[in-house]
Amino acid sequence: LTLFWAFRPGRPAPPVSSLSPPASLRGWPIPGRILGPLWRAGLPPSADWLAGRPDVFHSTSFLTPSVRRSALVQTVHDLAGFRLPEIAKDPASTKEWGRLLRRARFLVTVSKFTRTELETLIAPPLPPIRVVPHGVDARKFRPLSNSEISHVLQHHGLSQGEYLLSVSTLHPRKNPLRLLEAWKRLPEPRPRLVWVGRPGWKDAGIPEAFRAGGILWLR
Repeated sequence: LTLFWAFRPGRPAPPVSSLSPPASLRGWPIPGRILGPLWRAGLPPSADWLAGRPDVFHSTSFLTPSVRRSALVQTVHDLAGFRLPEIAKDPASTKEWGRLLRRARFLVTVSKFTRTELETLIAPPLPPIRVVPHGVDARKFRPLSNSEISHVLQHHGLSQGEYLLSVSTLHPRKNPLRLLEAWKRLPEPRPRLVWVGRPGWKDAGIPEAFRAGGILWLR
């Protein structure tokens, strides 16, 4: 098992020592913003060449790679760019992504909903599709004890059962301003609204609205 990693120079390498089965890391200091246009045009370097010519190349990002000899398996997380092209980073590349998906040998979706979206929005023929939900690493994630929960809540000035939690990138497609509007309509005393997630793109005005509304934003 080899993990291929295209990265911006200076970024730390992802940890692979704890993976099971054991994996090696093959990285190239080539940002996705450079590889993306090359792969959409079918130009070298191909992803399987960069990765050491594996039998199967499994892509889990929205950047569908160009491969020459390896069988391509592409995971599709969502098709928000097709439903809401106005909030896509690059609407032109999003449209081209549908054509690239048809190059894959096999497609994996993380939910039945995404599979339905894929079959609805992308013109056939499509490769075979399998739904494989996201897994949870039990070595890192576990239910917290009551004392651990109390410690975290106290650290952020919260009380058990008296807050509303949203976990998401701060991005227009997550509809944070509508959530803020709905929360403001709750009768007093209303629970604290907590948003957990990193900044996204095209989020102008959203952080300011959160601060003005007294929302607890944890990044």
